[in-house]
Amino acid sequence: MIELVGVRKVYRAGGKDREVLRGVDAAIGRGEFAAVFGRSGAGKSTLLNLIGGLDRDYQGSIRLDGQALETLSDRRLTALRGATAGFVFQNPVFLDHLPAWKNIAFAARFAGGPADRPSLLPLLARLGLEEYADARPNELSGGQQQRLAVARALAGKPKVLLCDEPTGNLDTETGSSLIQILRDLNIAGMTLVVVTHDERVAEAAGRFMYLSDGRLAEGGAS
Repeated sequence: MIELVGVRKVYRAGGKDREVLRGVDAAIGRGEFAAVFGRSGAGKSTLLNLIGGLDRDYQGSIRLDGQALETLSDRRLTALRGATAGFVFQNPVFLDHLPAWKNIAFAARFAGGPADRPSLLPLLARLGLEEYADARPNELSGGQQQRLAVARALAGKPKVLLCDEPTGNLDTETGSSLIQILRDLNIAGMTLVVVTHDERVAEAAGRFMYLSDGRLAEGGAS
């Protein structure tokens, strides 16, 4: 599903180059649940953005669902991203003037899927949010907002879910509930890549890796 070969990423700040990724090689198969650990600033979010095609400024090769991202036009990359990858971020941004279901509808429409309320209610129900379909995101708790973010990410029926510190702002109980949702998605066959500091994610994942000094190393199986 995901393959990285010799991936390098350099940021330029203050007139100096900072090499965040130094020739990363990795392969994540279909249906795997991979957790990526590393200290703050190690490049975990950068790695996730590259895998998802959100950042094109890199060297090396990245394949997502068999497509080499660096060979695609912006239009084709956008289409692949919409059809293949769903994103969940630590601080999800919503359209707060719209109810929950319309936030999901916006993502579904972008991915070319059904965007009407009846079609989206089963997805909200799957995440335990059916009764909040007409609530605005700023009326939801932090845990409910993260579940809404997962629902939005799933609206386009992606093949892979990319999560950036999804439990970072949640309390222990709410975080555990979200991890169980991710685990259930993986059991159902979805590929997951989660960058995190949360050791509970490693317990749920089938595989974990460490990003340090710009390189990715296997941490073993949980």
